[in-house]
Amino acid sequence: MGRVITITSKTAFAQIGGRLDEAGKVGARMAAELLRARAVEEVPVETGALGDAITVTEINGNAAVVVDSVYGAAQHEGDFNHTAGSNGQAAGKSHYVSDPLRANRKLMYGIIAKQMRTALK
Repeated sequence: MGRVITITSKTAFAQIGGRLDEAGKVGARMAAELLRARAVEEVPVETGALGDAITVTEINGNAAVVVDSVYGAAQHEGDFNHTAGSNGQAAGKSHYVSDPLRANRKLMYGIIAKQMRTALK
């Protein structure tokens, strides 16, 4: 017979759940920071204001990447011809948040999972 683990207290489950919940939040924040950094790398650049408008915050207890710009959604969803900005930086592209999300999904899940595994040690 393999190893038997008996947990006899609801408190033990609550403690484990609390540690996992906190670790999940920390991991999600770290994953959101990674996504923010990757989005900034792909954002269309002319003045730099759009990249500066991408932040990580908490909404209803969840980590969120927010683009706080009046033209952020149009730039993200639009099919514009992004040319190099006057500051000499690369042009960037549309879908500057969703493309890095898809490209880094497994890495982001891994960040969250690692935090949760660490919480169980």
